[in-house]
Amino acid sequence: MAFMLALTAHAENRKWDFTNWSAATVSNLKAGSDWSDIEKATASEPTELSKDKCFWEVAASGNADGAELSANGTPIAELKGLLYTNTTSRSLAIAVDYGDLTSLSGNGFGPYHGASYLWLGSNKKNYFVIPSVKAGATIKMGVESHKLTDARGVNLYVGHGTSGTQLKSPDGENVSAPKEYAEQEWLVPTDLTDTPNEDGTYDIQIYNTNGCHIYYIEVDEGDGGATDIAYVYDSSKPDDGLRMSMLNESILSQVVEGAKVTEIDINGDVSGLTRESLEAYTLVIVGGNVTGDNAFAQTLKQAVAYVPMLNLSANLYETWGYGSATTTSTGTLFVPEEARSSELFADNAFISEGMPGISEDGMLDLFNGATITGYTADDDSYFAGDEVLATADGVNAIHIHSAKRNAYLMLPFPNNVQMTSFGAGVGRIVPNAVTMLCKTKTKVANAAKPVMTEDYRNLRTLVTLKCSTPNSKIYYTLDGSTPTDASTLYTEPVEVTAEGTTLSAVAYADGYNPSEVEQLQVGIYPTTAVPEISVEQQEGKAVVTISSAEEGATVYYNITGSSKVAESSVYTEPLEITSYTTITAFTGELDEKKQSESVSMAVFVDGKEVRIDVVSHMDANKSWTSTNANPTYYNGKNGHAYYSDIVISGPTTDPETGKDVYECEPANNVVYVNPGEGWEVRTEAQAMYWQSNGMTHNVGDGNAYNPETALDDDKNGTSYCLSFGSSSTTNTYEVKNPAYTGSIQSTVAFQGPFDIVTNISNTSSKGGDIKAFAYVTTDTLSGNWTELGQLNTSTTGRLWKHTVLGYEDTDKVFVKICASSSVGVFDIFIMNNGEKSQEATGIKEVATANEAEGGIVRTMVYSINGTQLGKAAKGINIIKEVYANGAVKTRKVIVK
Repeated sequence: MAFMLALTAHAENRKWDFTNWSAATVSNLKAGSDWSDIEKATASEPTELSKDKCFWEVAASGNADGAELSANGTPIAELKGLLYTNTTSRSLAIAVDYGDLTSLSGNGFGPYHGASYLWLGSNKKNYFVIPSVKAGATIKMGVESHKLTDARGVNLYVGHGTSGTQLKSPDGENVSAPKEYAEQEWLVPTDLTDTPNEDGTYDIQIYNTNGCHIYYIEVDEGDGGATDIAYVYDSSKPDDGLRMSMLNESILSQVVEGAKVTEIDINGDVSGLTRESLEAYTLVIVGGNVTGDNAFAQTLKQAVAYVPMLNLSANLYETWGYGSATTTSTGTLFVPEEARSSELFADNAFISEGMPGISEDGMLDLFNGATITGYTADDDSYFAGDEVLATADGVNAIHIHSAKRNAYLMLPFPNNVQMTSFGAGVGRIVPNAVTMLCKTKTKVANAAKPVMTEDYRNLRTLVTLKCSTPNSKIYYTLDGSTPTDASTLYTEPVEVTAEGTTLSAVAYADGYNPSEVEQLQVGIYPTTAVPEISVEQQEGKAVVTISSAEEGATVYYNITGSSKVAESSVYTEPLEITSYTTITAFTGELDEKKQSESVSMAVFVDGKEVRIDVVSHMDANKSWTSTNANPTYYNGKNGHAYYSDIVISGPTTDPETGKDVYECEPANNVVYVNPGEGWEVRTEAQAMYWQSNGMTHNVGDGNAYNPETALDDDKNGTSYCLSFGSSSTTNTYEVKNPAYTGSIQSTVAFQGPFDIVTNISNTSSKGGDIKAFAYVTTDTLSGNWTELGQLNTSTTGRLWKHTVLGYEDTDKVFVKICASSSVGVFDIFIMNNGEKSQEATGIKEVATANEAEGGIVRTMVYSINGTQLGKAAKGINIIKEVYANGAVKTRKVIVK
């Protein structure tokens, strides 16, 4: 086997940490800041909170190419090396100890991952540039939305502005904007077509999608410095054969540039070696002769997921309590199809040309004349859910744990195996394992501090705990003591009834240090009375009345199940409901009383079929734009004229203007955009484009895209919209383009009957009268569309309305939406009566009803107290059956 030089290089990092601003920086910020109120950014003077803890636009003048920022005339050390572009309005803040914005948590702000961060606002003309980044580098950031109910984050582009290549994750996926804190990673491709800097590097722009926090930025360029690798072995046991032949310093330095190997013989005093000391290495290799009878085995167990580790010994699993070693009779691996694209099996410089790789049936020779010892993972054990990359004789042989952060890889090798026994798989897998594991080296951070939310009930409080670190576990105490992983594990909201109770919580997560302890003195308050919901059936509608015994209090309602005032409307008069929905109501705060618990009721409409099964969803996601630009014009700014220059008749004289008027033929010039998701945009001249408008749920708030009323809200609604605009493009005779020549149209037909459900916004900040219509046809080629009805729209700018429009025929039809200017379509749902809809009725209709009475046309379920239910509940239920001839039968059903 030819051992050739691999060009893989160890990482040299540039890192900016925004969680620990120096005292000197803070002093300069206080002396030189341009103040603003963090909560609304409107006050001319700072609040007490923002004055000492958040600093806006400290040195606002970056030029178009970017400049390093200063405070009080002094460069900010924590930002050195990052270039900031021109500033047109306040969109940059440095938070040095800002806390969690608990006062605004009802509006989706805070609590946050940390109190110190770099804040990027909504102004897209402000951004940071990382200069001189090499191709092949990875860029990591800790990112979090400023408003935790919205997905906000950053996109990275090559160059300045957004015209260059957009970076993706190392897996080739788009990096999505998060809501809560996330550690994200981008790769600078090696095959860029963008023009590089003179030294061959690239500038990388950090462009935020909306207000978000950045906790750190780290650039791993993969060159320079030593890579410290530890090789753990036991000199009292037979050698595993790899330490001398492949995993020594002379060979590893060809795999990883600058590799330095420290051999750790555990046949001796290892009391000074700890998990923390192993974390200093880029990679820890555990030799195949290490067994569980050595005390150091437990230290290795503790280090899994905290430092990249290549384990060659399956014999450790029983000692670790994770499973057991299982001997096979083969030296050949089977690689499942989904794992064959893994970096572990890629060609590399240690494979001579013509050497066999994975066969068509997935087989790869690891040893010739030696057998593989695999492993069996116990159910629910630490490794039970890991991705298995290869098996041998049906036994798990290779698996990976914590693949993106300090990854652990099991690669079993028998003791004393000789090079003469190596198959082609050894040279293919071993160097790849080393390089791929080294790239996952990550500094061990603390898990995110738990976030506590109080839900006040009458003289008792439910406290919900969350942690933004993936797969974390939260432990808590109620006596003020410091929690550990031996404390009570959080599984459901904690009920507190005793005043003065302090709840303390800590989060643990695999590969993270324990979080800081969060404490909350839980408040116990009386609450207002829970309102009552009643329903009266009228022709074609259900009239919902909400009443409260709390005199002087305000009652709120919504249809999303929310308990937030901002996401609800004030109840003032009975509500008319024309299709199945669920009404949620609560009584607001009054004097010393907190808001009541919420009550919900499923509301049906007699004679109206329940349709909540989604057949199709036009979701205006990013697949509608290839560039992420906002907006992306399909036809508009550079649009063509709807009418040609071919005159059909005329001229006639316009009596008002005295001008000649001509009638011209249509140009028959059509633009299509089809992302292949069941819907397409089709426009003959009307401007149509995609907009990255976020959908939020603060009822009636025109500062963002929100529902006009609580009845317009939709918990299934999605952000981004396809917009209808206007185009002033004319032909030679100055005949302007007509409206409604564009459409969003289904590419498949839907079996009737069904409902068309839309969320449509007025995209003009000034508002105005806008219109949208739904049409159906059985044949799109005929061009004959039937108007089904008008869709609800708001006259207030940015507010959106919800419409349920029924198609009651049994034909199979296509659907399209047409609209005037300033109309943004967030969602189009096609919904029918399927399994989910039938479950919502509680009890299925009885097909064998008394023939004299006709079949059952309606079944309703009530509690013993007369409250209508969505389905039968535990206890006594009153079942009301309405027959076709008008007869009504009532019976009791007990559900145990």
